[in-house]
Amino acid sequence: EHFNSDAQNFSEILGYINLKISHKDQTVDVKIASNADRLEINSDGSISIIYYKTGEIPSVKKVKNGEKIQLPVEALIATKNGFKLGKNQVEKMSFWQMKPREKKIVYIAKTSEETAQICANILAQIEGLMKDYLLLEKPYELNREDKFNKLYMQLARKKDL
Repeated sequence: EHFNSDAQNFSEILGYINLKISHKDQTVDVKIASNADRLEINSDGSISIIYYKTGEIPSVKKVKNGEKIQLPVEALIATKNGFKLGKNQVEKMSFWQMKPREKKIVYIAKTSEETAQICANILAQIEGLMKDYLLLEKPYELNREDKFNKLYMQLARKKDL
């Protein structure tokens, strides 16, 4: 009942973007990809991104500050036409809870301006991590108990990136 019946929609669609990470005299090519659960192209041409969750939905704060990045990464890919839809303005990002007894929708962003700001923040974080890791500015050590190095932990989930 919450689907936008006027929207063109795409399920399980793979998208990617290529970034060039430069630092000092080095440049590294990085491919960021994601398989989006659902993308809707609204009647005004904007994109809504829906991520289905059977487990817990991450807090809005954790998504916005880069601790849980899959939805913002999908928005980033979409804003750069990485899903090859011919559209690049992402208006809404949301999680849809799909537990049998609990169904709810949590919006991370409801405007294209808000989504653009989240995407810019996530892109800056990804670029910083890639400079540190790929260009060996800082060594990467896997430490799952490290509460202060959560951004580095995202590299351990490279398949999501």
